[in-house]
Amino acid sequence: MKRRAGFTLIEVLIAVLIVGFLVPALYRVLDLLYDMNNQVKTHLDRNAKAAEVMRTLYLDVAESDGNLTLHKDTFDRLCIERTVHSIYEKGAVRVCWVVGKRKHTLFRIEGKSFTLPLGREDEVMIDPMLVETTLFDLYHKQDTFIAYLRAKEDTAPHMFALNHIKKKPPKKTMTKKPPVPPGTSAPLSRDR
Repeated sequence: MKRRAGFTLIEVLIAVLIVGFLVPALYRVLDLLYDMNNQVKTHLDRNAKAAEVMRTLYLDVAESDGNLTLHKDTFDRLCIERTVHSIYEKGAVRVCWVVGKRKHTLFRIEGKSFTLPLGREDEVMIDPMLVETTLFDLYHKQDTFIAYLRAKEDTAPHMFALNHIKKKPPKKTMTKKPPVPPGTSAPLSRDR
């Protein structure tokens, strides 16, 4: 009797049974990997956003005149009287960082001059920088400035420290004397 090359029906059924068990398990593993990749991407995106927010705050403070006003509360509030770091390229501006009550959104307010709370006449640009802020602490003592920021799902806060942040004296402006029209003499000033 000659043997045929091939598989018996039992061998084929066993192979189909094994594949039937492996394919759903592989789909579950692939689904878990897909979910983990999405979670990692979301976490990296949030970290990148928080890092960009810290970079903006850092530049606001580093390029300021040193006149910083801090209000301590659950979340700190920072107002920088004059900084040359403008997102909208408006030159020297006033900037305030405030955490709102709704969803604890961190806002950056930029304008030439304004007071908080904002009035209708204030011309400002308001940018929501970070949603679900869980930590926004600022410290300014003598010439050192420290900032801490953490979003909802971050494990550790982002932070930076700046030294030599001193209030700069206002620039002295030279007052020009009005020109003297031709044919008249300039008035004499008398110092007594």
